[in-house]
Amino acid sequence: MSEPNAAPQAPEDGARSLKLYELTDEYTALKALLEATEGDATGTALSEALVALSGAITQKAEGIAKVYLAQNASADWVDSQADIFEAEANRLRDRAYRQRKATQRLTDYLAMELAALGEDTQKFVTPLVTITLSKRPAKDNVVVVDEDALPDNYKEATLRMPRSHVPPERVEYITAVTIRKADLNAHVEATGILPPGCATEAGKRTLKIY
Repeated sequence: MSEPNAAPQAPEDGARSLKLYELTDEYTALKALLEATEGDATGTALSEALVALSGAITQKAEGIAKVYLAQNASADWVDSQADIFEAEANRLRDRAYRQRKATQRLTDYLAMELAALGEDTQKFVTPLVTITLSKRPAKDNVVVVDEDALPDNYKEATLRMPRSHVPPERVEYITAVTIRKADLNAHVEATGILPPGCATEAGKRTLKIY
């Protein structure tokens, strides 16, 4: 940027090669300088420079917007392709699931028939395969068939409650703590008071390109 006491020159075409942040920095600096002038020759030169910078900024913004639109369209196409492949993958998974269910019925049938031969190990060897049904275990497996009837001392519960309701003697059992943001926002909106550990920040500005 030119010295404050000298009339700055309008940006040349080379300004277009500058980064957007460099153009906006230059623009805001020239604008502040223009506001300090009183309409003399320096002010006129600054105005012309601002016009040229504005054009360069517009071109840079347009270039970024074009990239945004192109990449968004590309991402939409990729999403559509993913949907197609996902549908096909789901169809194939369903087919595999049905095939496994069918083969499971066959193996269940085979095991039931071999079990009828006795509780000792059943083994059959052929030129192609070997089939073995192991000996019946001495102990049976324990399975739950009615969870409601099962005593509570055999169950483990995960509770969800406000942090302030957790008794001190139960704090050690907390595995995760999340912020109740809705309650926090409601409190601040109703009282205008920020609880300890909180602060405010400027709302985010939304940029939309159509």
